[in-house]
Amino acid sequence: MLYFNKKDYSPLYEYVHLLYKYELLLGVFSYMMLIFYYIGMFLTPILSIIFCVNLISLITNIKNGTNHKKNAYWLTISFTIIIWTLSMLAIMAIY
Repeated sequence: MLYFNKKDYSPLYEYVHLLYKYELLLGVFSYMMLIFYYIGMFLTPILSIIFCVNLISLITNIKNGTNHKKNAYWLTISFTIIIWTLSMLAIMAIY
């Protein structure tokens, strides 16, 4: 990064400072894209299996009248992570 005297080059200093901030933001954004790509590729199928198994267990527990709080908890968590990952990948596909 270039260093300027703020009094002499105020517009140029502000421009370089904004470019530097934008570059850091793009680096973080590309790192996030990579993380969500790997989550979408490897973790989402596992979470989908967990979602289906817990949904079947939840339905049978409700039918039998047994405790179903644990299944409902894991069903909610896996569904939330699946939808969150897919929506983040869709948003990142726009950019």
